[in-house]
Amino acid sequence: MLGESPWFRNLNADQSELKIPLSKLDPETTSLTYPDSFIALSRDDKPYFNQVFLLSEMSELFDRFGVPDNDQMVPYERYWETDFELYIEIQLWDIPPGFKT
Repeated sequence: MLGESPWFRNLNADQSELKIPLSKLDPETTSLTYPDSFIALSRDDKPYFNQVFLLSEMSELFDRFGVPDNDQMVPYERYWETDFELYIEIQLWDIPPGFKT
């Protein structure tokens, strides 16, 4: 598990949280963006922008750029004033084994 994001959790009242161990995710159907996909795919001023990474590339990505851990430092109302690098987004392209919708 990468960790929790209290900042993201509290963005709206109707959200739910689902915790899935990384070991349960299929590397063939899991990708990630650094940071979230909207920012990562709409800018190109950093080496990890404009890319989607495979789950197998996660360790190398974190070794090179670190893991964002500052989401608790920026209130949502001021998020636009930051570099927008507050969390990693994981995309699941299939339902992990053992999970039901």
